[in-house]
Amino acid sequence: MKLLDSSQAKRKTVVFDFDKTLFNGDSGYLFYRYLICASKRKIVLFILLFPLLLILFAFRKTRLMSLHLVCWLATLGVTGKDLKLRLSEYYQQLSEKQDVLIYESALEEIVKRQREGYRIVIITGAPSWLARYIARQCRIPFDRIIGSRLTYAFYGLFTSEYCFGKNKLTMATQKKECFEQWVHGYTDSLSDMPVMDKCTKSITLINPSEKLKGRAEQLAGEKIRVVEWL
Repeated sequence: MKLLDSSQAKRKTVVFDFDKTLFNGDSGYLFYRYLICASKRKIVLFILLFPLLLILFAFRKTRLMSLHLVCWLATLGVTGKDLKLRLSEYYQQLSEKQDVLIYESALEEIVKRQREGYRIVIITGAPSWLARYIARQCRIPFDRIIGSRLTYAFYGLFTSEYCFGKNKLTMATQKKECFEQWVHGYTDSLSDMPVMDKCTKSITLINPSEKLKGRAEQLAGEKIRVVEWL
């Protein structure tokens, strides 16, 4: 595997999930909900499609299709400058409604890791441009964000590559990330264990349930740490 450059090869990496690890919620879901609720026509379309979405979501093989449809419906007719404007409005609405957007403990941990000389890589199921926008607005320092890819089709956006589970490793490889340099990982979800297993020293679970904690300890043993972030 090729490294990005010789200086990066010398820097160890800390890997973070984004939603519910750094960001207090599901950023993609909240953004799509905002776009749908901002349009009466989209609300009607969503209601009409809802039975189909439920059926598709109920089965593992078709679950992604339901997510693709929601993404397409939300972004229908919203592209380019209009998308950037809606993104700004969405962030402003979140800032007004939520007491906490980014966990303060997460910011402190990232700054600490940076001072220790680590690269900060965020790998998320959210669209990369969405996570990047929120991270910059919230002044989260990072070296790279890897997220889901969206493609324009039929006047809206479809998720062409979903950055989730094992696919996070695939997409990290495409970005020429070197797993041998991954040292610490942070997540709130068991679905991230394929990524977290590549971290050599520690895996930190953020605000986990007892079920998640127990299952993660079975999979990763002594590498597991548990923290409550506020």
